Amino acid sequence: AGTGLLLRTTEARELRGTVALSALPDSATGSVTMRLDGVRSGSLAISEGDLRADLLGGWQARVSGRLSAPSGVEARLLADVRRRADTTIIRFDSLRTRTASNAWRLERPGTVTMSADGFGLDTVVLAGARGGRVAASGRTTTGDTIAVNLRADAVPLADVGELLQARDPMTGTATLRADLRGTRVRPDLFFSGMLDGATIAGMPLDRVEADGRYADRRLTTSLALSRGGVPALHADASLPLDLAFEPEGSRFLEEPLSARIRTDSAGLALVESFLPAVTGARGGLRMDVDANGTWRHPRFTGSITVTDGALAFRPMGAVQLQGVVADIGLLGDSIAVRRVAARSGPARATAELTGAISLRDPEDPAFALRLDAQGFNAIDDPRLADLDLTGSLRLAGRRSAAVLTGGFTVDRGVIRLPELIQKRVISLDDANLFRVVDTTALANRRLLTAGDSLFMNNLAVRNVQIRMGPDVWLRSDEANINLGGSVAVTRTRVANGPSAGRWQLALEGPLQTVRGTYRLSLGPVQRTFAVQDGDVRFYGDPDLNATLNINALYTVRQVSQQGARPDVRVRVHIGGTRLSPTAELSSPDSGRVTQADLVSYLATGGPSTAISGPSTDYGSAAYQFALSTVGTYLGGKASGGICDDVQISTASLDALGGQLRSVGGQALQGTRFNCAKQVTDRIFVRLDAGLCSVGRLVDPGGSAASQANITDAFGVKLDYRLSPDLTVSGGIEPPTSAVYCRDDASARGFAPTPKQFGLDLVRLWRF
Repeated sequence: AGTGLLLRTTEARELRGTVALSALPDSATGSVTMRLDGVRSGSLAISEGDLRADLLGGWQARVSGRLSAPSGVEARLLADVRRRADTTIIRFDSLRTRTASNAWRLERPGTVTMSADGFGLDTVVLAGARGGRVAASGRTTTGDTIAVNLRADAVPLADVGELLQARDPMTGTATLRADLRGTRVRPDLFFSGMLDGATIAGMPLDRVEADGRYADRRLTTSLALSRGGVPALHADASLPLDLAFEPEGSRFLEEPLSARIRTDSAGLALVESFLPAVTGARGGLRMDVDANGTWRHPRFTGSITVTDGALAFRPMGAVQLQGVVADIGLLGDSIAVRRVAARSGPARATAELTGAISLRDPEDPAFALRLDAQGFNAIDDPRLADLDLTGSLRLAGRRSAAVLTGGFTVDRGVIRLPELIQKRVISLDDANLFRVVDTTALANRRLLTAGDSLFMNNLAVRNVQIRMGPDVWLRSDEANINLGGSVAVTRTRVANGPSAGRWQLALEGPLQTVRGTYRLSLGPVQRTFAVQDGDVRFYGDPDLNATLNINALYTVRQVSQQGARPDVRVRVHIGGTRLSPTAELSSPDSGRVTQADLVSYLATGGPSTAISGPSTDYGSAAYQFALSTVGTYLGGKASGGICDDVQISTASLDALGGQLRSVGGQALQGTRFNCAKQVTDRIFVRLDAGLCSVGRLVDPGGSAASQANITDAFGVKLDYRLSPDLTVSGGIEPPTSAVYCRDDASARGFAPTPKQFGLDLVRLWRF
């Protein structure tokens, strides 16, 4: 099993060298030392990977070897090799193998004899220090007659998995009895075995017992699976196979086969033994399946039923499927999926699969399947999304030419932006200040993992749309944005990774931002921006790396004892991609506002000169910074209760003048409370209230405050969705005097207005 065997001889006729073994998944290395005695005459030829000897008379060698693998397995061997005429005898004096949890050794020396008359193996017994025993013996003759016995008792599967370097850890024990007779062309095998408490390839197998015989090119076997000491499944089979040591043609013989599977007491928990992605399964399961025909043209008859089941499916996240029922009929060369249904979420949130599958050509089966969902909670992954879907999908055609049609509406959903692993905020001294770049390192999050290549390569996706309902939000620690519109499901090739070059399902098209907020964090400064417009656009990337183009606005309210000043609006543009978003500040009112002033307004409510000029009132700036930060914090904490979204905005302050009472009055006079609520799937309401009246109570004589009725300080806007593409909005805007808390509110750049009423009709077109 070696790719290289490099040996050198010495005058004492000793050979030393190193062996590199490539038979294991990972490279293993070892060393061998051989001392030759009793050589009379002959020659020795050594080449890479090959040792050839032509020694006359006979010889004797003492061989010691060592093997170590990256997995941690170590083996040491000590043996005597003797050659007499045409017979070679190998006596294993010592063999020790160490795994992570066990140590194996020869119980007594064993002998292997090789000659022109055949091969013989005296009983070789390996015993584990922590359990397990393997014994093997056998003989072959010149007539290719075989007689081999193998016994394995309570062998830890963890040791087997380590020796095989299995990807998934194995647990439990295995017991095996096997007797092989006959010839190399027509072997005759009796066997029986048991797995106890085993886990193999992620499949839990409490107890499996099997026995059978292979003779005359047919394997007859029976298998029983138990769970918790209760018989769960029983299977019998008679299969035409060619298990000859040197078969002629295919090992699967095109002759009649038969098999039978029965279970009526295992329960749905049996599914966990064969589908590791399924957990917490319970309920009733009954299988009564017969298989006949041939390997190329099998026929299955019987039925599979599930009643009152429940389970969780790992790819769906935290979703718990309840009320699982199934009625599947096996009709020879077809499968009738009469009904497979489950609930997830509210009582009426259901999904149902129906259709048929034809097995006339097992390598290219045909199918016609339909999946219907009604408010079904299809995924609840805290890292990705939480979605309730309504709609249907239809899959028709063959494995080599399938067509997917239909679509879903997301009734309620939260699409989660990944947490930012690293965020870079440029220093205030940097000339490029205020272009804030957020970077993320994320695992691939694909719509579906790459599966059957033939199926995906030939799948046609025709007008499959995923439409956003009124209650779908894009959320992260910073964003809470309502999405609308629809995207198309399409196919694309994976560009990198282990599935590179394979076809994969992906999303394509834009989702519009309807409303929402974005909290911009600049170190200790956190401000909540109201989303104005934008979109999240998918370009068929299997990793769902959509581009972002969202504009949000923050209004820095200005209230002064000397007179009203126009508010300062700061816009943040959220761009980049989902994997690498960016945020850039600007002003929609004037392109001449410097970036330094924009950040100063966000932090203190005033321009940069207010904190760097000769007459700077640092106390007022500090209070304004604290008020704005507290308002943003309280708004974030209040969201998600009675109000889906809460914003508390404060206004800038005049100089303190040593009057803390005056500060409190100004702060409340300029503060506004905004509450948004999704009332129904069609109605959205936003209430805006000023706290001028409360400010007058705190500081009744501090200003020429407005004497208007307290109801004048309230504004309201109502959106009613007539259809997915048509919305009507109506609203009331408070008068300028109520907004700025002054009856004489006036300033350069705007004119005071009375209470206003508005009505809008919004229509969405897609191109």
